[in-house]
Amino acid sequence: MSASVDKSHFSFTKTRFAIFASSLLNEPLYYATGLLALILRKHLNASVFQISLLVMLKPTVSIFSFYWSSFIRGRKSVLRKNFVIASILGRVPYLLFPFVDNIWFFLFSGAIYMLFYRAANPAWLEMMKLNLDSGSYKKYYSLSSAIGFAEGAILAISCGWILDYNSDHWKLLFCVSAIVGLIGTFVQARIPVLGEEEDTSPKISIKESITKPWVDGYNLIRKRPDFAKFQWGFMLGGAGLMLFQPALPIFFADVLKISYIDFSIGIIICRGLGSSIASPLWGRWMHELSVSKQMTLMLVLFALFPLVLYFSVFNLFWFYFAYFIYGVATSGSHVVWNLSGPLFSDKKDSSMYSGVNVIMVGLRGCVIPPIGGILCVILGPVFLLIMGSSICLFAGSQMLFKGRKKLRATIP
Repeated sequence: MSASVDKSHFSFTKTRFAIFASSLLNEPLYYATGLLALILRKHLNASVFQISLLVMLKPTVSIFSFYWSSFIRGRKSVLRKNFVIASILGRVPYLLFPFVDNIWFFLFSGAIYMLFYRAANPAWLEMMKLNLDSGSYKKYYSLSSAIGFAEGAILAISCGWILDYNSDHWKLLFCVSAIVGLIGTFVQARIPVLGEEEDTSPKISIKESITKPWVDGYNLIRKRPDFAKFQWGFMLGGAGLMLFQPALPIFFADVLKISYIDFSIGIIICRGLGSSIASPLWGRWMHELSVSKQMTLMLVLFALFPLVLYFSVFNLFWFYFAYFIYGVATSGSHVVWNLSGPLFSDKKDSSMYSGVNVIMVGLRGCVIPPIGGILCVILGPVFLLIMGSSICLFAGSQMLFKGRKKLRATIP
Protein backbone atom coordinates (compact mmCIF):
# COMPACT_ATOMS: atom_id res chain seq x y z
CA MET A 1 0.00 0.00 0.00
CA SER A 2 2.81 2.40 0.92
CA ALA A 3 4.67 1.63 -2.32
CA SER A 4 1.50 2.35 -4.30
CA VAL A 5 1.02 5.70 -2.56
CA ASP A 6 4.68 6.65 -3.12
CA LYS A 7 4.39 5.75 -6.80
CA SER A 8 1.21 7.79 -7.16
CA HIS A 9 2.85 10.78 -5.46
CA PHE A 10 5.92 10.43 -7.69
CA SER A 11 3.73 10.36 -10.81
CA PHE A 12 1.81 13.40 -9.59
CA THR A 13 4.99 15.39 -8.99
CA LYS A 14 6.62 14.43 -12.29
CA THR A 15 3.43 15.14 -14.24
CA ARG A 16 2.94 18.53 -12.63
CA PHE A 17 6.52 19.50 -13.48
CA ALA A 18 6.15 18.21 -17.05
CA ILE A 19 2.97 20.24 -17.62
CA PHE A 20 4.69 23.52 -16.80
CA ALA A 21 8.07 22.67 -18.36
CA SER A 22 6.55 21.46 -21.62
CA SER A 23 4.39 24.58 -21.89
CA LEU A 24 7.51 26.76 -21.68
CA LEU A 25 9.54 24.61 -24.06
CA ASN A 26 6.83 24.08 -26.68
CA GLU A 27 5.70 27.71 -26.91
CA PRO A 28 8.59 28.96 -29.15
CA LEU A 29 7.72 26.61 -32.02
CA TYR A 30 4.00 27.27 -31.63
CA TYR A 31 4.79 30.99 -31.83
CA ALA A 32 6.99 30.51 -34.90
CA THR A 33 4.31 28.47 -36.66
CA GLY A 34 1.88 31.33 -36.09
CA LEU A 35 4.23 33.59 -38.06
CA LEU A 36 4.67 31.20 -40.98
CA ALA A 37 1.84 32.50 -43.21
CA LEU A 38 2.92 36.14 -42.84
CA ILE A 39 6.58 35.25 -43.44
CA LEU A 40 5.73 33.37 -46.61
CA ARG A 41 3.65 36.30 -47.88
CA LYS A 42 6.12 39.06 -46.99
CA HIS A 43 9.41 37.27 -47.62
CA LEU A 44 8.59 34.77 -50.37
CA ASN A 45 5.52 36.48 -51.90
CA ALA A 46 3.26 33.46 -51.35
CA SER A 47 0.05 33.55 -53.40
CA VAL A 48 -3.49 33.62 -52.00
CA PHE A 49 -3.79 30.01 -53.15
CA GLN A 50 -0.70 28.97 -51.18
CA ILE A 51 -1.84 30.85 -48.07
CA SER A 52 -5.29 29.26 -48.36
CA LEU A 53 -3.65 25.85 -48.80
CA LEU A 54 -1.61 26.33 -45.63
CA VAL A 55 -4.71 27.39 -43.70
CA MET A 56 -6.62 24.42 -45.10
CA LEU A 57 -3.89 21.86 -44.44
CA LYS A 58 -3.50 22.72 -40.76
CA PRO A 59 -6.98 21.49 -39.77
CA THR A 60 -7.38 18.96 -42.59
CA VAL A 61 -4.42 16.89 -41.42
CA SER A 62 -6.40 16.37 -38.22
CA ILE A 63 -8.18 13.55 -40.05
CA PHE A 64 -4.87 11.69 -40.26
CA SER A 65 -4.00 12.56 -36.68
CA PHE A 66 -7.35 11.05 -35.69
CA TYR A 67 -6.10 7.69 -36.95
CA TRP A 68 -2.84 8.14 -35.12
CA SER A 69 -4.57 8.83 -31.82
CA SER A 70 -7.00 5.94 -32.33
CA PHE A 71 -4.21 3.47 -31.50
CA ILE A 72 -4.13 4.62 -27.87
CA ARG A 73 -7.81 4.07 -27.17
CA GLY A 74 -8.07 1.87 -24.09
CA ARG A 75 -4.34 1.07 -24.24
CA LYS A 76 -2.40 2.72 -21.43
CA SER A 77 0.77 0.86 -22.39
CA VAL A 78 1.22 2.80 -25.64
CA LEU A 79 0.32 6.31 -24.45
CA ARG A 80 3.88 7.54 -23.96
CA LYS A 81 5.17 5.83 -27.08
CA ASN A 82 2.40 7.33 -29.19
CA PHE A 83 2.98 10.79 -27.78
CA VAL A 84 6.78 10.77 -28.12
CA ILE A 85 6.87 9.52 -31.72
CA ALA A 86 4.23 12.05 -32.81
CA SER A 87 6.03 14.91 -31.08
CA ILE A 88 9.35 14.06 -32.73
CA LEU A 89 7.93 13.59 -36.24
CA GLY A 90 6.12 16.92 -36.05
CA ARG A 91 9.34 18.83 -35.37
CA VAL A 92 11.84 17.10 -37.65
CA PRO A 93 10.99 19.05 -40.88
CA TYR A 94 11.64 22.35 -39.09
CA LEU A 95 15.19 21.21 -38.36
CA LEU A 96 15.86 21.31 -42.12
CA PHE A 97 14.71 24.91 -42.68
CA PRO A 98 18.23 26.46 -42.74
CA PHE A 99 19.17 24.11 -45.60
CA VAL A 100 16.05 24.47 -47.77
CA ASP A 101 14.69 27.28 -49.94
CA ASN A 102 11.41 25.90 -51.25
CA ILE A 103 8.04 27.41 -50.38
CA TRP A 104 6.23 24.10 -50.85
CA PHE A 105 8.51 22.42 -48.33
CA PHE A 106 7.71 25.18 -45.82
CA LEU A 107 3.98 24.67 -46.41
CA PHE A 108 4.44 20.92 -46.00
CA SER A 109 6.38 21.40 -42.75
CA GLY A 110 3.67 23.60 -41.25
CA ALA A 111 1.04 20.98 -42.10
CA ILE A 112 3.14 18.13 -40.69
CA TYR A 113 3.67 20.04 -37.45
CA MET A 114 -0.06 20.59 -36.99
CA LEU A 115 -0.80 16.96 -37.90
CA PHE A 116 1.41 15.52 -35.19
CA TYR A 117 0.71 18.34 -32.73
CA ARG A 118 -2.95 17.30 -32.79
CA ALA A 119 -2.08 13.59 -32.98
CA ALA A 120 -0.03 13.79 -29.78
CA ASN A 121 -2.61 15.79 -27.86
CA PRO A 122 -5.11 13.01 -26.94
CA ALA A 123 -2.30 10.87 -25.53
CA TRP A 124 -0.91 13.77 -23.49
CA LEU A 125 -4.35 14.64 -22.11
CA GLU A 126 -4.99 11.02 -21.14
CA MET A 127 -1.59 10.81 -19.43
CA MET A 128 -2.49 13.88 -17.36
CA LYS A 129 -5.89 12.45 -16.52
CA LEU A 130 -4.42 9.13 -15.34
CA ASN A 131 -1.75 10.73 -13.15
CA LEU A 132 -3.72 13.65 -11.68
CA ASP A 133 -7.12 14.02 -10.10
CA SER A 134 -9.83 15.96 -11.94
CA GLY A 135 -9.33 19.24 -10.10
CA SER A 136 -5.54 19.13 -10.43
CA TYR A 137 -5.25 18.60 -14.17
CA LYS A 138 -7.76 21.38 -14.90
CA LYS A 139 -5.94 23.74 -12.56
CA TYR A 140 -2.41 23.00 -13.75
CA TYR A 141 -3.37 22.85 -17.42
CA SER A 142 -5.03 26.28 -17.37
CA LEU A 143 -2.15 27.78 -15.35
CA SER A 144 0.47 26.32 -17.69
CA SER A 145 -1.44 27.78 -20.64
CA ALA A 146 -1.30 31.21 -19.00
CA ILE A 147 2.46 30.85 -18.47
CA GLY A 148 2.94 29.79 -22.07
CA PHE A 149 1.02 32.78 -23.36
CA ALA A 150 3.07 35.10 -21.14
CA GLU A 151 6.26 33.56 -22.52
CA GLY A 152 4.99 34.39 -25.99
CA ALA A 153 5.12 38.09 -25.12
CA ILE A 154 8.86 37.85 -24.51
CA LEU A 155 9.34 35.95 -27.75
CA ALA A 156 7.35 38.57 -29.66
CA ILE A 157 9.60 41.45 -28.61
CA SER A 158 12.88 39.65 -29.25
CA CYS A 159 12.00 37.67 -32.38
CA GLY A 160 9.94 40.45 -33.96
CA TRP A 161 12.86 42.85 -33.66
CA ILE A 162 15.28 40.27 -35.06
CA LEU A 163 13.08 39.54 -38.08
CA ASP A 164 12.62 43.23 -38.88
CA TYR A 165 16.38 43.74 -38.61
CA ASN A 166 17.19 40.75 -40.80
CA SER A 167 14.29 38.66 -42.07
CA ASP A 168 16.69 35.97 -43.31
CA HIS A 169 16.97 34.77 -39.70
CA TRP A 170 13.46 33.32 -39.80
CA LYS A 171 14.72 29.88 -40.87
CA LEU A 172 17.05 29.74 -37.87
CA LEU A 173 14.13 30.73 -35.62
CA PHE A 174 12.18 27.65 -36.70
CA CYS A 175 15.18 25.33 -36.35
CA VAL A 176 16.09 26.48 -32.84
CA SER A 177 12.45 26.40 -31.73
CA ALA A 178 12.15 22.81 -32.96
CA ILE A 179 15.21 21.79 -30.93
CA VAL A 180 13.78 23.44 -27.79
CA GLY A 181 10.48 21.64 -28.43
CA LEU A 182 12.27 18.30 -28.64
CA ILE A 183 13.71 18.97 -25.17
CA GLY A 184 10.12 19.50 -23.98
CA THR A 185 9.14 16.16 -25.49
CA PHE A 186 11.98 14.49 -23.56
CA VAL A 187 10.67 15.98 -20.31
CA GLN A 188 7.13 14.78 -21.01
CA ALA A 189 8.36 11.32 -22.01
CA ARG A 190 9.97 10.79 -18.62
CA ILE A 191 6.76 10.85 -16.60
CA PRO A 192 5.42 7.43 -15.55
CA VAL A 193 1.85 6.57 -16.53
CA LEU A 194 -0.19 4.96 -13.77
CA GLY A 195 -1.45 1.53 -14.84
CA GLU A 196 0.57 1.22 -18.03
CA GLU A 197 2.43 -1.89 -16.89
CA GLU A 198 -0.82 -3.71 -16.02
CA ASP A 199 -2.44 -2.85 -19.36
CA THR A 200 -3.32 -6.00 -21.30
CA SER A 201 -5.61 -4.46 -23.92
CA PRO A 202 -5.57 -6.52 -27.16
CA LYS A 203 -4.09 -5.10 -30.33
CA ILE A 204 -6.48 -4.31 -33.18
CA SER A 205 -6.11 -5.32 -36.83
CA ILE A 206 -5.25 -2.91 -39.64
CA LYS A 207 -8.84 -3.09 -40.93
CA GLU A 208 -10.22 -2.28 -37.49
CA SER A 209 -7.74 0.57 -37.09
CA ILE A 210 -9.12 2.14 -40.29
CA THR A 211 -12.85 1.67 -39.74
CA LYS A 212 -13.25 1.49 -35.97
CA PRO A 213 -12.41 5.15 -35.17
CA TRP A 214 -15.14 6.37 -37.53
CA VAL A 215 -17.68 3.86 -36.25
CA ASP A 216 -16.84 4.61 -32.61
CA GLY A 217 -16.98 8.35 -33.22
CA TYR A 218 -20.33 8.08 -34.99
CA ASN A 219 -21.77 5.91 -32.23
CA LEU A 220 -20.49 8.29 -29.58
CA ILE A 221 -22.22 11.25 -31.27
CA ARG A 222 -25.47 9.26 -31.48
CA LYS A 223 -25.37 8.13 -27.85
CA ARG A 224 -24.37 11.49 -26.41
CA PRO A 225 -26.66 14.25 -27.74
CA ASP A 226 -25.05 16.69 -25.31
CA PHE A 227 -21.64 16.02 -26.84
CA ALA A 228 -23.17 16.22 -30.31
CA LYS A 229 -24.56 19.71 -29.60
CA PHE A 230 -21.18 20.75 -28.26
CA GLN A 231 -19.58 19.61 -31.52
CA TRP A 232 -22.24 21.41 -33.59
CA GLY A 233 -21.52 24.70 -31.83
CA PHE A 234 -17.77 24.34 -32.29
CA MET A 235 -18.26 23.34 -35.94
CA LEU A 236 -20.34 26.40 -36.82
CA GLY A 237 -18.25 28.87 -34.83
CA GLY A 238 -15.04 27.34 -36.16
CA ALA A 239 -16.37 27.69 -39.70
CA GLY A 240 -16.68 31.43 -39.14
CA LEU A 241 -13.11 31.60 -37.87
CA MET A 242 -11.66 29.48 -40.67
CA LEU A 243 -13.48 31.47 -43.33
CA PHE A 244 -11.45 34.63 -42.80
CA GLN A 245 -8.13 32.98 -41.89
CA PRO A 246 -6.83 33.03 -45.52
CA ALA A 247 -7.63 36.75 -45.66
CA LEU A 248 -5.59 37.71 -42.59
CA PRO A 249 -2.03 37.45 -44.04
CA ILE A 250 -3.25 39.29 -47.16
CA PHE A 251 -4.88 41.99 -45.03
CA PHE A 252 -1.77 42.37 -42.87
CA ALA A 253 0.83 42.35 -45.66
CA ASP A 254 -1.03 44.16 -48.46
CA VAL A 255 -3.50 46.48 -46.69
CA LEU A 256 -1.82 47.28 -43.37
CA LYS A 257 1.75 46.64 -44.62
CA ILE A 258 2.55 45.71 -41.06
CA SER A 259 6.08 45.09 -39.76
CA TYR A 260 7.12 41.90 -37.98
CA ILE A 261 7.52 43.71 -34.67
CA ASP A 262 4.04 45.27 -34.87
CA PHE A 263 2.58 41.94 -35.91
CA SER A 264 4.38 40.15 -33.07
CA ILE A 265 3.32 42.74 -30.52
CA GLY A 266 -0.29 42.29 -31.58
CA ILE A 267 -0.47 38.57 -32.12
CA ILE A 268 1.79 37.57 -29.24
CA ILE A 269 1.94 40.31 -26.61
CA CYS A 270 -1.62 41.61 -26.88
CA ARG A 271 -3.11 38.21 -27.60
CA GLY A 272 -0.84 36.66 -24.96
CA LEU A 273 -1.85 39.30 -22.41
CA GLY A 274 -5.52 38.59 -23.05
CA SER A 275 -4.90 34.85 -22.82
CA SER A 276 -2.79 35.11 -19.65
CA ILE A 277 -5.45 37.18 -17.91
CA ALA A 278 -8.36 35.05 -19.10
CA SER A 279 -6.95 31.48 -18.88
CA PRO A 280 -7.34 31.15 -15.08
CA LEU A 281 -10.84 32.62 -15.40
CA TRP A 282 -11.84 30.11 -18.06
CA GLY A 283 -10.44 27.33 -15.87
CA ARG A 284 -12.61 28.50 -12.97
CA TRP A 285 -15.64 28.95 -15.22
CA MET A 286 -15.35 25.28 -16.18
CA HIS A 287 -16.83 24.65 -12.72
CA GLU A 288 -19.20 27.62 -12.50
CA LEU A 289 -20.74 28.07 -15.97
CA SER A 290 -22.52 25.67 -18.28
CA VAL A 291 -20.75 24.60 -21.47
CA SER A 292 -23.30 26.49 -23.57
CA LYS A 293 -22.68 29.77 -21.73
CA GLN A 294 -18.91 29.38 -22.00
CA MET A 295 -19.16 28.72 -25.72
CA THR A 296 -21.55 31.64 -26.25
CA LEU A 297 -19.14 34.04 -24.57
CA MET A 298 -16.20 32.61 -26.49
CA LEU A 299 -17.98 32.88 -29.88
CA VAL A 300 -19.18 36.44 -29.25
CA LEU A 301 -15.58 37.44 -28.54
CA PHE A 302 -14.43 35.74 -31.73
CA ALA A 303 -17.14 37.65 -33.60
CA LEU A 304 -15.83 40.95 -32.22
CA PHE A 305 -12.26 40.25 -33.32
CA PRO A 306 -12.58 40.84 -37.10
CA LEU A 307 -14.88 43.83 -36.59
CA VAL A 308 -12.38 45.57 -34.31
CA LEU A 309 -9.50 44.46 -36.55
CA TYR A 310 -10.98 46.34 -39.51
CA PHE A 311 -10.49 49.69 -37.73
CA SER A 312 -6.72 49.07 -37.66
CA VAL A 313 -6.61 50.63 -41.15
CA PHE A 314 -7.10 53.95 -39.32
CA ASN A 315 -4.91 53.31 -36.27
CA LEU A 316 -2.78 50.33 -35.15
CA PHE A 317 -4.28 50.64 -31.67
CA TRP A 318 -7.27 48.70 -32.99
CA PHE A 319 -4.97 45.97 -34.28
CA TYR A 320 -3.53 45.51 -30.81
CA PHE A 321 -6.94 45.70 -29.13
CA ALA A 322 -8.43 43.21 -31.59
CA TYR A 323 -5.74 40.69 -30.72
CA PHE A 324 -6.28 41.26 -27.02
CA ILE A 325 -9.92 40.24 -27.58
CA TYR A 326 -8.75 37.33 -29.70
CA GLY A 327 -6.44 36.22 -26.90
CA VAL A 328 -9.29 36.16 -24.37
CA ALA A 329 -11.42 34.14 -26.80
CA THR A 330 -8.58 31.80 -27.78
CA SER A 331 -7.76 30.94 -24.17
CA GLY A 332 -11.41 29.97 -23.68
CA SER A 333 -11.37 27.87 -26.83
CA HIS A 334 -8.06 26.30 -25.77
CA VAL A 335 -9.32 25.29 -22.33
CA VAL A 336 -12.84 24.23 -23.35
CA TRP A 337 -11.76 22.33 -26.47
CA ASN A 338 -8.87 20.48 -24.83
CA LEU A 339 -10.67 19.66 -21.59
CA SER A 340 -14.01 18.77 -23.18
CA GLY A 341 -12.83 15.18 -23.71
CA PRO A 342 -12.03 14.53 -20.03
CA LEU A 343 -15.16 16.49 -19.03
CA PHE A 344 -17.67 14.61 -21.15
CA SER A 345 -15.99 11.24 -20.60
CA ASP A 346 -16.10 11.66 -16.81
CA LYS A 347 -14.33 8.54 -15.46
CA LYS A 348 -14.16 6.74 -18.81
CA ASP A 349 -11.38 6.84 -21.42
CA SER A 350 -11.28 10.40 -22.78
CA SER A 351 -9.25 9.69 -25.93
CA MET A 352 -12.35 8.89 -28.02
CA TYR A 353 -13.94 12.24 -27.15
CA SER A 354 -10.69 14.08 -27.84
CA GLY A 355 -10.34 12.16 -31.10
CA VAL A 356 -13.80 13.28 -32.24
CA ASN A 357 -12.77 16.87 -31.46
CA VAL A 358 -9.75 16.46 -33.71
CA ILE A 359 -11.54 14.91 -36.67
CA MET A 360 -14.32 17.50 -36.63
CA VAL A 361 -11.65 20.17 -36.99
CA GLY A 362 -10.24 18.23 -39.92
CA LEU A 363 -13.58 17.85 -41.70
CA ARG A 364 -14.26 21.56 -41.31
CA GLY A 365 -10.80 22.37 -42.60
CA CYS A 366 -11.35 20.41 -45.82
CA VAL A 367 -14.15 22.73 -46.89
CA ILE A 368 -14.07 26.19 -45.31
CA PRO A 369 -10.54 27.59 -46.02
CA PRO A 370 -10.74 26.95 -49.80
CA ILE A 371 -14.08 28.78 -49.86
CA GLY A 372 -12.49 31.61 -47.87
CA GLY A 373 -9.58 31.79 -50.30
CA ILE A 374 -11.88 32.00 -53.33
CA LEU A 375 -14.06 34.67 -51.70
CA CYS A 376 -10.95 36.61 -50.69
CA VAL A 377 -9.79 36.77 -54.32
CA ILE A 378 -13.25 37.76 -55.58
CA LEU A 379 -14.52 40.07 -52.83
CA GLY A 380 -11.39 41.07 -50.88
CA PRO A 381 -10.22 40.42 -47.31
CA VAL A 382 -12.53 42.97 -45.62
CA PHE A 383 -15.65 41.14 -46.84
CA LEU A 384 -14.30 37.90 -45.35
CA LEU A 385 -13.78 39.58 -41.97
CA ILE A 386 -17.41 40.72 -41.85
CA MET A 387 -18.82 37.40 -43.02
CA GLY A 388 -16.75 35.37 -40.54
CA SER A 389 -17.83 37.65 -37.71
CA SER A 390 -21.50 37.17 -38.63
CA ILE A 391 -21.19 33.38 -38.60
CA CYS A 392 -19.47 33.38 -35.18
CA LEU A 393 -22.18 35.64 -33.77
CA PHE A 394 -24.93 33.40 -35.15
CA ALA A 395 -23.24 30.30 -33.67
CA GLY A 396 -23.00 32.01 -30.28
CA SER A 397 -26.69 32.91 -30.30
CA GLN A 398 -27.63 29.34 -31.21
CA MET A 399 -25.57 27.93 -28.34
CA LEU A 400 -27.19 30.34 -25.90
CA PHE A 401 -30.81 29.83 -26.85
CA LYS A 402 -30.81 26.21 -28.03
CA GLY A 403 -27.65 24.55 -26.77
CA ARG A 404 -28.20 25.14 -23.07
CA LYS A 405 -31.20 22.79 -22.96
CA LYS A 406 -29.36 20.09 -24.83
CA LEU A 407 -26.16 19.92 -22.84
CA ARG A 408 -26.19 17.67 -19.85
CA ALA A 409 -26.71 19.45 -16.54
CA THR A 410 -23.98 17.33 -14.98
CA ILE A 411 -21.40 18.84 -17.31
CA PRO A 412 -20.45 22.14 -15.58
